[in-house]
Amino acid sequence: MPMQQLLASNWQLFDSINDHAGQNTALDHVMVFGANDLIFVMAFLVLLWWLVFVSWSPVRGWLSGLSAFERRLGLRTLVMTAVAVVLAVAANLTIERFIFEPRPFVSHPGDDIQLISHPADGSFPSDHAAVASAVTLMLLLYVGLLVRYQLRARRAERKSLAEWRATATHVFRDRYALVGAFAVVALLGTLTIGFARIFVGVHYPLDILGGAGTGSLSACVATWLGGRLNQPIDRLLALLARFKLA
Repeated sequence: MPMQQLLASNWQLFDSINDHAGQNTALDHVMVFGANDLIFVMAFLVLLWWLVFVSWSPVRGWLSGLSAFERRLGLRTLVMTAVAVVLAVAANLTIERFIFEPRPFVSHPGDDIQLISHPADGSFPSDHAAVASAVTLMLLLYVGLLVRYQLRARRAERKSLAEWRATATHVFRDRYALVGAFAVVALLGTLTIGFARIFVGVHYPLDILGGAGTGSLSACVATWLGGRLNQPIDRLLALLARFKLA
């Protein structure tokens, strides 16, 4: 697709979403919350994720069914989530040095319906989308690692297919339901943040896709690094455990 056609489609999609702003007060409030404050809910979700693993936490019992290996895997993934977020922000800052896209309210001041105030800095890629996507993909990858762990364990037990299905259903429902719920909430939050940032008039759709791309790539890189830095991560977790942080 030629660049001009891509940019035209980008604007048309933005306009079709942003055009609904200012028409419904309740919807506007929801979108403003999604654009400004939902990212802090994502941060709270990460905090809650940490609390269900740390030894002294009053909510640790929420994941009482997890084995020691699964808990340690959760803590390792949490550490690498922080790395993924840092990588995502760094990637965005690097891209912004080479690509400057004005905000919609700067490029189209007469056509953009702006519901929130925002500095007239670069629009591409979206930092909100990058951070939210990094957190979400790390959570999804953790769920995937848990499922793979169970599949290997069940395969080693050499049970019949019917026995395996019954056991797997029980395990996934009773042991992984909360982790899965975290991942689903994070995914819905990320989608809402991206849509809301367009709706309130501060990002184009390609900005959101770009942020989602850098966030997702950062999560993949962090996961790859995590598999090759086992000893440093274990030493870090041991240090954190000394201060009751792991």
